[in-house]
Parts: sequence; structure tokens; C-alpha cells
Amino acid sequence: MALLSKWQQRRISLSEQDVKAIAVLMDSGFSLEETMHILQTPANRPCFDAIRAHLDNGRLAEDFLGQYLPAGYRSFLRDFLRYLPFLDSLQLAIAIMTQEKEHLAIIEKGLLYPCLLMAGMAGGIFLFEQTVLPTMLNMVMAANVPVGNVPMLANLMAWSARGLSIGTVLCAILVWLCTRKANIVKAYQFAALHFPNSLPVQLVSAQFTRFFQECVRRQISTRQSLEILSKMQERPLIAFLANELDHSFQQGESLSRAVVSPYLENALAAFFQTAIYAEDTSGILAGYLEMSLMRTRHQIEHFTHGVQAVCYLAIGLVIIFVYRILLMPMAMMQQIGI
Repeated sequence: MALLSKWQQRRISLSEQDVKAIAVLMDSGFSLEETMHILQTPANRPCFDAIRAHLDNGRLAEDFLGQYLPAGYRSFLRDFLRYLPFLDSLQLAIAIMTQEKEHLAIIEKGLLYPCLLMAGMAGGIFLFEQTVLPTMLNMVMAANVPVGNVPMLANLMAWSARGLSIGTVLCAILVWLCTRKANIVKAYQFAALHFPNSLPVQLVSAQFTRFFQECVRRQISTRQSLEILSKMQERPLIAFLANELDHSFQQGESLSRAVVSPYLENALAAFFQTAIYAEDTSGILAGYLEMSLMRTRHQIEHFTHGVQAVCYLAIGLVIIFVYRILLMPMAMMQQIGI
């Protein structure tokens, strides 16, 4: 089979399941050709045929296979292949991607409900003020019932909803700007120096630990692990932290002192210091990640409860406000003795 053009190569790629299965079979001793023969299906056959064409031309898998992997794996594999054999690089990329997706899924699932609740509450109040409330006020005023400070309260409610909506949008824009590749390191440095042990520092420290732990599991030395991580162009924060620790190493500091950094949370430094003198370094780092995950879930629960309290309070005030308007004609009739 002739080699595919670059445009055709971008159109086909292996699925995540295929990538993981390839790593498992090759780790069990199968060659890449044997692995593809075992895993071939009508869905992945075009991609496998393209890979076979490269192999028939005498190319090594590490020289071309990355272009047939999903985008996330592709960037990791390219970074790891500079230092590790092909299979080790592939396994390391799979392990890190899997952990990242699991952690991100937990955060997204936890934050989805409170964010939707807050957006729904703000949008509902705004629509109520724009559509229902003017009609209610007109009906009350048509009955010659004094409305008192109700219009002022209505304006206050409307501006509160608008302010909340605008604030949410501005926060989203700020987060988007700070997480761009060109700005993310400077934004993180600012957050770490001015708000030590804050949520961004905790999340990035946990992410760095996941990367470092996977290197430790493959018995890569500390110095080489930091060298590998410092060259990860697609993960600028990981590269930044690895460079910081590697710089401390080059100045003669031990790892136990290097991890005491303003850019890492204090808890991680304590775990690292314990791991240095323990036989099971990977296990201790896994303990930190478990602790970090439990803490993240706890923080998400607190945030959710806070958002619920604010939303329920706002909805309750709106209901009381509506009832007050509805009861105005009855209060007026009681005053005139009807």
C-alpha cells in the first residue's frame, strides 16, 4: 500500500482503546505487526494499513506512529521519545492521559451542577424582571393601589441579577485568558506568590505529582524525570515546575530542599520529604494524590452548598416579593373596609 498523504494521515487515527490495547500486547511480548493482526477491525484497518506501509519501508515505529495517535497522546509521545524507548514512552503517555482525564472528569462533574444552578437562577430572575414583573406592576397600578418602594426593589433585584451575570462572564473571560499557553505560567506565578496553597496551586501541584509519579513507577531517576518533564511544551506549567526543581538541583540542593518552593503547596513538600527516605516512593506520592482528590471533592461540595444556599435565598426573596405584590390589592381593600 502506498504511503498516505499528510492530509489523509490527519483524517485517520487510532482510537484510545486501540492505543491502550497496543501497549498491553506489546508489553506482553508481541511485535507491532502481530499486535495489529490481533486487533484489526474494519474501523481501524485503514490506519493499520498505513502503519504497515511505513514498516514495509523500513521505518521504526517511534519515527512515525505518533502521527496516528489521538492528539493528546501524540504530544506526550513526542516529548518522552527523546529520553525513553518507544514502549515505555507509549505506556507513560497512556498512564498520564488516563489519570488526567479521570481527575478532570471528577472536577467537571462536581462543578457542572452548581454552575448551571447559578446561571439558571440569574437568568430566571432577569427574565422575570423583564417579562412578568412589569405586567404585574401595571395591573397593580391600574387598580390605583399604591406600590410604595416596590419599583425600587424590582430595580435592585434586576441589577443584582445583571451584576451576577456580568461578574460570571468576566470571571470566565479572566480564567480563559489566564489559561492560554502564553499567559498561564505568569498567571500561576502570581497566584502562587500572592495566594500560597490556594486552589490553583493545589491543582497544579497534584498534576505535577501525577507526571512525576509515573516516571518514578518506571524507575526513571529523579534528575532524568525532571529533565523529561521540563521539555514538555504542551504542558507549560509542568515544564515550569520541573525547571524550578532542576535549577535547585544544579545549585547543589537536595530534593527535600528543592521541593520547598513557593510554587508548590506545602503538603506536597512534606510528602516528597517523606518519600525520599522511604522505599515506596511511588506509594507515598499516590497517597498525596488520594489526599488531594479527597480535598478537591470536599472543596467542590462546599462550593456547591454555598451556591445552593445563595440560589435558594434569592429564589425565596423573589417568591416573597411576588406575594407582596399579589397581596397589595387585598391590603388596600382591607384599609378601605371592603
